[in-house]
Amino acid sequence: ASLEPNECRTFEVYTVAPCYQKPGKYKARITFVSPLEQKNISCDIQINQGHFVDIQLVPEQQNIYQCEKTNFEVILSNNTIVPNQHEEIVNLNIIGLDESMYSIESVQSIVSKANNKTVNLEVFPQCKQDLGDYKFEVQASLFNPNFFSTAGGTLTIFQGQDIEIEIENQSQGNG
Repeated sequence: ASLEPNECRTFEVYTVAPCYQKPGKYKARITFVSPLEQKNISCDIQINQGHFVDIQLVPEQQNIYQCEKTNFEVILSNNTIVPNQHEEIVNLNIIGLDESMYSIESVQSIVSKANNKTVNLEVFPQCKQDLGDYKFEVQASLFNPNFFSTAGGTLTIFQGQDIEIEIENQSQGNG
């Protein structure tokens, strides 16, 4: 746009941040150029996170014996507030359980804004697995891995094996 001498106008400047831009305060500079001078105006632009995924683990705690299998449901919700962003690609990561103890139905899912997505997490401790509580987290992250949510769970493993020994009473007589 051009201005005539002594003309005054209001300029509005719009900016669009790239998807998954790191939230924070950014500096911007607008430069006005005329044949005689150049004017710079600085401003701050605050970018807030708009992409959100929520995660829930159902149930949060389970008791199991060695050599048994159990299932947790990982429920994902797309709560993105970015206009026209109706789907998010969600990556799942299990933290705190050895990979030999579980299988997950899918490590990556497309989650629609209106529909929760349920992913099955099957846990199967080995027969020689140490007994006790195993605390773990399921992390759901978006394209920018700094945009994530976690849900915690506990798997308690009890002894599931036993042995019975019977001793026959054998008496030997001397006489």
